Amino acid sequence: MKVNHIIELALAALTTLVCGCERHLDEKRVFNYPVTVVDMPEVTGELTPVLYSEKEYPCSNFRMLGDSVMFAYRYSPQKNCFFSLIDFDSADTLAWVCRRGRAEGELLSPSPFFGIEGEYAYIADNMNAKCYKINLAESIRCKTTVVDETFELEHSTTLSPFYLSVFQNKLVCLNSMVNSRNSNLDGSPRFVVFNLSNGSCLDEFRCFGNIPYDQKLGMKGSVQHTLYFSFASNKQIGRLFFANYRSPQINYLDVNTGNIRGIRFGKAMKLSLTNPYDCFVSACSDDKRVYAIFQGIESSLNSPNNCAKLFVFDWDGNVLGLFQLDGSYFACEISGDRLFMARQDKEKLLFSLSLNDIISACNCFSGRPDALQ
Repeated sequence: MKVNHIIELALAALTTLVCGCERHLDEKRVFNYPVTVVDMPEVTGELTPVLYSEKEYPCSNFRMLGDSVMFAYRYSPQKNCFFSLIDFDSADTLAWVCRRGRAEGELLSPSPFFGIEGEYAYIADNMNAKCYKINLAESIRCKTTVVDETFELEHSTTLSPFYLSVFQNKLVCLNSMVNSRNSNLDGSPRFVVFNLSNGSCLDEFRCFGNIPYDQKLGMKGSVQHTLYFSFASNKQIGRLFFANYRSPQINYLDVNTGNIRGIRFGKAMKLSLTNPYDCFVSACSDDKRVYAIFQGIESSLNSPNNCAKLFVFDWDGNVLGLFQLDGSYFACEISGDRLFMARQDKEKLLFSLSLNDIISACNCFSGRPDALQ
């Protein structure tokens, strides 16, 4: 009995130690808006993307301009530029833009997440809180950066734009509130809406609770590590989709009213500072659907051998389909009638799926109705 009691005490002490090391966040305090918890839907089919081309592309963070040009964030020390424009058919670089520097039209620390509107890219410089309107068509023609307009983003506190999206005459950004000089968090992240013509602040949505920066954990204690999202936008209805990287949760923001609703799939995969998960890693959309790549694995265990899943949602939060993929995909974008994706084991190659094939597969799936109604 005495030995058993000693063993029980030892196990209790070990459990206390382990639990003490695990740093879960109280998600009810993190997200200051309604979050509905639903069961994780079952996988209803498999989809196998096909290799698009043997040519190599910069696939980490890219957007398509029509069907022929790719705009990608990739810093080149040789060119001293942050972005490039690439011919989608040949994979040849058409122009390098956004040169690093302090001269007029140059940027010091641009956000890799940018807004696209027609032939223009809106890029925020985190170091000076300015937004640059880049004429991409003219930049290709002139083989250099053509800045049509530069304006300061008006804000009363720290401004560190983490994401930008254009909605008609509005520029919506997720302000991470990270001080660019010391990497500390100056306040809870929030969405900020700016006037696209002059950069004046129109509105601010404080939808996240305070998450103190934990210096003992280094980058693990930073807001980027816990509140990192994949985004997609529907400009027709003024709605922004953002999916959590560190927990199985999707969210919809009405950019006109600030109303936000969330859906969390299951109670597992808790938001953690010390043992995080890789959940939604990328998203893209058209006017009817959102496509999101889901890993669903502990970050420390994630590898190119892990097979991701593809969620398909509508713009009201209903699951239209959940499909098993054949590899660890990490980026997606729509061009024409195809969904393009990149995968970890072949980072510079693009794979694709027919949107018609995905939609046909979704017709066999019984989704979860009215999740946000």
